[in-house]
Amino acid sequence: MNTYQNKQAKKYIVAMAISSCIVMLSFIVMMSLFDSWWKKRENEAVLYMLESVAEQYPQVDLAELVRALNYDKEISDRKQADLKAELEKYGIDNSVYYMKEMQSAHRLAIFAGVGLFLMVEIILITIFVLYLKKRQKELFYLENYMDRISDGDYNLDLSDNSEDELSSLKNHMYKLTIMLKEQARIAGNRKVALAESVSDISHQLKTPLTSAQILLDNIMDNPDMDKITKDKFIKEIAKQVTGMRWMIIAMLKLSRLDAGVVNFERVEISLDKMICQAIENLEVMAELKGITVKYESKDKAIFIVGDFNWNREALQNILKNAIEHSESGESVWIQLQQNDVYTSITVTNKGEPLTQKQQQQIFERYYSEGKFEENSIGIGLPLAKAILEKQGAYLSVLSKNGYNSFIIKYILSP
Repeated sequence: MNTYQNKQAKKYIVAMAISSCIVMLSFIVMMSLFDSWWKKRENEAVLYMLESVAEQYPQVDLAELVRALNYDKEISDRKQADLKAELEKYGIDNSVYYMKEMQSAHRLAIFAGVGLFLMVEIILITIFVLYLKKRQKELFYLENYMDRISDGDYNLDLSDNSEDELSSLKNHMYKLTIMLKEQARIAGNRKVALAESVSDISHQLKTPLTSAQILLDNIMDNPDMDKITKDKFIKEIAKQVTGMRWMIIAMLKLSRLDAGVVNFERVEISLDKMICQAIENLEVMAELKGITVKYESKDKAIFIVGDFNWNREALQNILKNAIEHSESGESVWIQLQQNDVYTSITVTNKGEPLTQKQQQQIFERYYSEGKFEENSIGIGLPLAKAILEKQGAYLSVLSKNGYNSFIIKYILSP
């Protein structure tokens, strides 16, 4: 059986028990004093009687009188009846004390006992009523707080907490309110992120959808269109659809990151394996554009702790950006290296120099320079940056001597 945990109730119970013990001890002491006083008065009365008998009847043996006092059965029933009849002449019977003061003392003892009993009962009832009032006040406070929670008020004062069940309940309620508040905040952020994503997707889809619609209308309105032109239009439509598909997927991923609903794994991953997979996934794209991807590393046995798939996603977006903004026949270099402070992956391609302002804006969403391809919507790099920063890594850009380098840095744990 579990131990009773209401420490506040225990205090009241202990107080009631102590009060009862004090009253009981007081009653025992009082009765002991009363008994001593009673014995003293009896002895005084007996001594007075013996003294009177000895003065009036010197020939009486006092020892015989003492024996008579100790053994009343030696007196015959007849003599006892005669003595009782004689006493009744003076108004003394079994209902009256021989010594008048004994009657008042007896009443006093009864009244004192009843008074002590009533006093302890009043004390116990008072303590219990105070406890019930305090408990009712705390219950009313909790009830009122539950109403405030339902109205969105999450401010709970824990300064008056004690160690009883209600305080434990308040603590659990506080944890619950914090959890509800956090869930409400997350839900609000998710709604905002979803609304923004829907708005962004709607805005970004307008141009490619309009372009695809115009091309389709031309094909449908010109059934005799020559095959070369028709194939060109169809390829352009396919290109727009592919771009929209990638854009929607990327924007949804970014909105998930913004809403904080992505749970990143924390496992040991090989950066060499991750880089090789990213290159392999973009191999067809690089070949179609005539780009060669070169990868070098002095030490390929480099590991970090993180989420393999999401880190690969970030690297692929950076690599895809480098391929898109490289001329046919050029190369993109990937370099993996490590020092005492961090591990870095550098993706470099030849391109027009980026100004300081462009280097700051390139990671902004939907930022795209005019020199970039028409289907570039400026979301791949912001997505990569968001993925990396969510895992404690950093992404920066360096433009120098006609080459643009994107650098991922994983800080080493101490």
